[in-house]
Amino acid sequence: AEYMGDPALWSCRVAVLLMMNNSTVLTDCFLEFLEVAINLILYIREVYPQVIFERRHHFELPVRMARHPELKSYISEVIQSLRSWIQKGELDQVALIILDSSLIPVEKYVFEVQINDASGGTMNQDVLNDIEETFRACIMKISMADVVLPKLQPGSTFQIVTLAKEGSIPSRADDWVAGDVQSDPQLQLKDPAIIPLKSAFSEQFKLQFYVEQSGKGTDIRTQYGIDL
Repeated sequence: AEYMGDPALWSCRVAVLLMMNNSTVLTDCFLEFLEVAINLILYIREVYPQVIFERRHHFELPVRMARHPELKSYISEVIQSLRSWIQKGELDQVALIILDSSLIPVEKYVFEVQINDASGGTMNQDVLNDIEETFRACIMKISMADVVLPKLQPGSTFQIVTLAKEGSIPSRADDWVAGDVQSDPQLQLKDPAIIPLKSAFSEQFKLQFYVEQSGKGTDIRTQYGIDL
């Protein structure tokens, strides 16, 4: 779902979501946020030329989304393949890893999410408002990333990786290539600094969003004197 600037359209979107099941609403909202976040990170960090992104609105904020057909389709398909993982409680985290031209990981944006649907009822508007406010805060933090993080080298690329909960055999696992998080050099950053960006905790929804940067070893905010 996309908000293009008309308050009436946003109200209609909220009204439709409020009639849906809790788990479905939270999953839809998180997947929309995740797609926006990944696009915006690629734009802000200039992994691709900024000209291939176009201005759109999501969560009542201006963002940048890929307009190149192959990149747009790839990101969308990856995100949608996570739906059943989330709804079945199999997903622990999603990470966007940026690699330099030598395929060495230099930045890692981590989204740890947990969605609970104990009530099984329809969505409460106050809960939905709080969650979407969390997503807006995350989007604004991403928009500031280039202020804190050093410029990437030309030729950078990215990969999206997921971590299933221990003991889970994720649905649609055939859509993903299995890897060893502990030993794969393209999945682990060297001596990373961790920058917490946003946390949200409620009975129905938990999110931790942070970025790791390779080779810093301490909280990079201290080095740059900037508080995100």
